[in-house]
Amino acid sequence: MTAGITPVAVVVEPDTAALATLFPIITTVQLHRPADSGLVATLHALGFDVFARVNAAQPTTTADYA
Repeated sequence: MTAGITPVAVVVEPDTAALATLFPIITTVQLHRPADSGLVATLHALGFDVFARVNAAQPTTTADYA
């Protein structure tokens, strides 16, 4: 890993067990769809920072970044 660069896993339908095996090499997950709060909570519990997409139908998120 290069200093100052954060690797990010970009996923559509995340397999949280598989993602857990990548931690701490990858510490950030970007979800390519609006995420329910349960999925975000699971990823947070595994130690990940989370990016999630928002849209008009779901304009807010519990993710760290939108």
